[in-house]
Amino acid sequence: MKTIRYANLDLLRLFLAIEVLWRHTSGSGGGQHGPWILNAVPTFVMLSGLLIPGSFEGSRGWGHFAWKRLLRVGPAMVVSLLAIAFLFGLVPMERSLIPYITAGLIMVGYNAALWSLMVEEILYASHAVLRIGKIWKAETIAVLIVLCVAGSFLPVRSEVMRLFQCAAAYSIGNLAYLNIAKVNSWKWQWLTLGAVVSIGAFLLTHTTPVMLTGSIFTILALRNMPQVPLPEKWPDLSYGIYIYHEPILIALKMKAGMVGNPLIVYTMGIAFVVACLSWFLLESQALKFKNQPWRLTLRRPNNPDLAEVATA
Repeated sequence: MKTIRYANLDLLRLFLAIEVLWRHTSGSGGGQHGPWILNAVPTFVMLSGLLIPGSFEGSRGWGHFAWKRLLRVGPAMVVSLLAIAFLFGLVPMERSLIPYITAGLIMVGYNAALWSLMVEEILYASHAVLRIGKIWKAETIAVLIVLCVAGSFLPVRSEVMRLFQCAAAYSIGNLAYLNIAKVNSWKWQWLTLGAVVSIGAFLLTHTTPVMLTGSIFTILALRNMPQVPLPEKWPDLSYGIYIYHEPILIALKMKAGMVGNPLIVYTMGIAFVVACLSWFLLESQALKFKNQPWRLTLRRPNNPDLAEVATA
């Protein structure tokens, strides 16, 4: 099995995390600032839909996969909650778990960004169910995409609509993975053109199908084009920025009384520093334990084109 690092996708994740941070900080006085370039969370989830199946295939079993995911997201999540308890108290920390527990249907607390973590865990569990039921195939995924996109047009709360968007995004990533041999043959120049046109159309229309089209074109263009030669020990800061920025933002507003441009600058600067410390002292150290022995086995694909694992 070949292991491939798509450095361009690492940079895309970093861009998406910065986009979330920028929108939350610049819109902290009320509302949110400007339009999305890429709708960050569905694009994150779409990346997972493309890369997570390879992680399944590279795992020794379902337990091994779950262990790797726990090591990747758990330590920083726990630290972010402890930071909330230290800064604001135990009750705010407990309330901050509500978006996580409800998958974002109830958005309260001091770190609402946790909602997307539960959404991803639900999608991974659904992925496992489809595999175990032997119905994880292109036809099934295509039906799911149609149903989820249609669901996003229902007259429902925005919190419900984005769940449909995320499910559709993850399924589109899965469909690309299942057709990876064909995807490998697509020219990145044409994919880039499709991304530019789709993102431009999304900025004008703000519709789910156009948004998802822009995201998949962007992901596949970056995947297929020559990769940026990042250093081997390049830190993966995207998760840290995403999970720490909101408590930092709220602390600066409540404790230091910051507003406007100083709030934006300080939040961004502190979030980057905290994400760096978290990666080198916590997250990367935890990942050293990801390949512990496991008894459960997972059947490897016969098709070598379905044996790609993008490293984080």
